[in-house]
Amino acid sequence: MVSGEVTNSLEPITELILIGKDRDQKERSVVDTGFNGFISLSIRLLETLGWKHIGYERYEIATGETVRQRVYIGRVRFMDREQEVTAVASGAKDALIGTRLLDVNQCILHVNFPKRSLWIKQNES
Repeated sequence: MVSGEVTNSLEPITELILIGKDRDQKERSVVDTGFNGFISLSIRLLETLGWKHIGYERYEIATGETVRQRVYIGRVRFMDREQEVTAVASGAKDALIGTRLLDVNQCILHVNFPKRSLWIKQNES
C-alpha cells in the first residue's frame, strides 16, 4: 500500500521513486485522475534522470487545447515493484501520476479530503 496526503490546495500527493542512470530519486507527485498517461515530469528532471526520449504525442489539456509533448521512457518503483513507464515531458514543476499507472497496477485509490489523507492499494480479487 502507498499512502499520502491531501494538501491545503486540495491536491492528493504521494511519493514516486524515479530510477535514474546515476541514482534513484523520490519525487512528490500529484495523483491526477484527469491525466490518462503513466506519469508527467518536468523536462529538466527527465534529462537529469537520463531517461530516453522516444517520440512525441498529442494531448488535450484542461483548456481544451491540443499540445504536442515529448515522451520519454524510464523506470519507477511503485507498489513495491520496479516497472517501465512512459513519461510526458512538461514545463510544470509538479510531477503527476496518471490513471494508466494506477490501472496497470490494478490499484484502488482512496482520497479522504476531510482527513487530508490518501492511500493506494492493489485490488486483491
